[in-house]
Amino acid sequence: NYYRDTTGWYHIVMRHDTSQSSGNKIKYYVNGDGPKTRTTTNEPSGNLDRFHATEDVHSIGSNSNAYYGFDGYMAEFIYADGQSYAPTQFGESKNGVWKPIDPSGTTFGNEGFHLKFQDSSDLGNDSSGNNNDWTSANFGTDHQVLDSPTIGTG
Repeated sequence: NYYRDTTGWYHIVMRHDTSQSSGNKIKYYVNGDGPKTRTTTNEPSGNLDRFHATEDVHSIGSNSNAYYGFDGYMAEFIYADGQSYAPTQFGESKNGVWKPIDPSGTTFGNEGFHLKFQDSSDLGNDSSGNNNDWTSANFGTDHQVLDSPTIGTG
């Protein structure tokens, strides 16, 4: 699928569970709709858990080699360690438009985090209560945009 509406926000939920059977390990939802069919079948084998490997570089918006960069804005980023939440944990449909909701009640686990990108001097601040803060790289404080679905000004 291609998402080409450059004027709207997309709410994307990825559910990654490598303990599931083949073809069912990675699911994704866009604006509450899904799970969507993936166009590739190269799923991780076994109970692969690369996100918690301390020797790996962890990146949001690209892979660890800075390839395949995300070309867009991010309003929030939530990682719930050990959970596989449905999209309704984070959003709801109002008048036919998918809107974010307060993710209260989300269990973040030990490695989970919630980045709200609210403070331009500390964009990687984790507000989950875990203190799993991130370091911003390759952009400055001028990259924060206050008009978003979660901290909108309009």
